[in-house]
Amino acid sequence: MGAWSWGIFDDDTAYDFVEEIKADPLRFFRTSFRQAIEADRLDHDTCHAVTVSAAYIDNLLNGTTYRTDSHEEDDESNVNRFQSLRGGLEVHHLRGQAVEALAKVIGANPSSTSCGATTRSCTHAGERASKT
Repeated sequence: MGAWSWGIFDDDTAYDFVEEIKADPLRFFRTSFRQAIEADRLDHDTCHAVTVSAAYIDNLLNGTTYRTDSHEEDDESNVNRFQSLRGGLEVHHLRGQAVEALAKVIGANPSSTSCGATTRSCTHAGERASKT
């Protein structure tokens, strides 16, 4: 795993989730949020799954774009194309879970998370998710 900056998609872990998102995005989003909400302690991958899920939902609902190394035009590996590729996907029912999971990831108790640099990138997605 490598990280080259602080953004959500500036870490190889974000791209590790692409195949799951392509196969069944709703399942991936629901599972990511549920695992974080139910966890006593969050590990890096769980935190990152939440921020990635929130970013995809943010793009779908709001058209928000993110810095990404994927420039694929017809592939969900490019979060910025998710809205055009999956525009009919109904995700409004996940907003509350997204906000709850993001709040836990960026929570005030640093001992409950080991997300590292990822927590800085959560702020943007968390603020956007709470506004939708």
